[in-house]
Amino acid sequence: MRLHVIGLSVLSVFLGVSFAKVRTVDLNYVISRVLAHNSDIKAAERTAATAAVSWRKAKAEYLPDVSANASLSHQTSGVTSSISPQAGSIDVSADMTLFNGGGTAATINQTHSTWMASTNTLEAERQTVVYNAFIQYVGTLQDSDIVRLDEENLAMENQSVAQIEAFTKSGTKSRADLLSQQSEAAQAELTLLNARYNYEISKLTLMKMLCEDTVGVAFQVARLLPDSNDIALGITNDSILSIAITRRQDIAAQRNTLQASEYAIKSAKSAYWPTLSLSAGVSSAYNSSPDSAIGDVSKQLFDNNAGFSVGASLSIPIFDRFSTRYGIETAAISKETQQANLDDLKRQVMFDVQQAMLAYTLAQQQIPVTDIEVESAKQALDAEQACYNVGAATHVDLIEAQVKHATAVIDRVKAIYSLAMKAVGVGYYAGTINSVLDMYLKNSPRGE
Repeated sequence: MRLHVIGLSVLSVFLGVSFAKVRTVDLNYVISRVLAHNSDIKAAERTAATAAVSWRKAKAEYLPDVSANASLSHQTSGVTSSISPQAGSIDVSADMTLFNGGGTAATINQTHSTWMASTNTLEAERQTVVYNAFIQYVGTLQDSDIVRLDEENLAMENQSVAQIEAFTKSGTKSRADLLSQQSEAAQAELTLLNARYNYEISKLTLMKMLCEDTVGVAFQVARLLPDSNDIALGITNDSILSIAITRRQDIAAQRNTLQASEYAIKSAKSAYWPTLSLSAGVSSAYNSSPDSAIGDVSKQLFDNNAGFSVGASLSIPIFDRFSTRYGIETAAISKETQQANLDDLKRQVMFDVQQAMLAYTLAQQQIPVTDIEVESAKQALDAEQACYNVGAATHVDLIEAQVKHATAVIDRVKAIYSLAMKAVGVGYYAGTINSVLDMYLKNSPRGE
């Protein structure tokens, strides 16, 4: 036992954990924290923002291109050092495309679809991050309960050691039974040490997901409410496929990507059409030479030399070395690829949601089975203990009953947390994770 205490002390120092003050982390905090700080979400946000800029840039192509130019010049004579007459000019011009075969509209629609796809991808990434955070949170809770159960099992094993030691001293039990029980107690202590290690690793992993400093931080996770048995998914085997096809954000993203490829074909085809452009401009000039200066600066700029021009240009494509044709073929191939990707994704989603429902159904069925397992193992242990106390059972029989009971209790805990994971898993794969998770979030106890 002394070595056990020393081992835990060394582990505490190694992990840099101070047990003076323990902070409780609740599910609401975990979800809000990962949504605010996850690097994958931030990357998806930047991608969506870039796509939004591209869409706005495409819409700006409908606006005219306006430019202004001004110049002023003078010359100095190298012989007389006199300054020659000054001259200046200014002009403002505007150009606007009136028709280009629908190319601008197609590009706008293409960039809009790309932006929509990026927002769908962003939401899908958020759901994935939230799902992984929930799984890690529940896994940490499970490891915490396993530590508690292993501590109870160790206490029971040590109690049996003391009891058998008393029997041995009185001569009613052999020393072999005592040594065997001491071995079982040591095995239970080793199991507890491993469980505590797993629990600490789970907490470190959770803190890493939260993007928080893991040095010198001691915390525990709040319990989950309500019981997963009371969670109403509102999803059946018949409805889950249609719900997933409609609600999955990755499918929506792929649909928008496919739509963007269709607009890319239209954009490429627009190069077959002529382009009609309109241009307009105003200009004026000033010259201070005695031969050309007629009036002052104001009169020259606004009266004598002012000019205005309006023009239209029509560009008709005749031969572009098949560039348009190849561009259309490339865009068509891209569309076929995106359609194939969408079909593959739908098939994968159908597999995922059906597998998730099967796993959830299995988890539901395991709960009553583990209830029976725990109750039967407890009764068997009590019976074996009573028989052993009066010499009607061997110590081997007692140890076997103890192991079965400890295993049954662990199985029960794992089944409970597995049901919670599978319930949220169904929501995740069906695209309805937010509604399922809300049942936990609105009832989750607050941390400290």
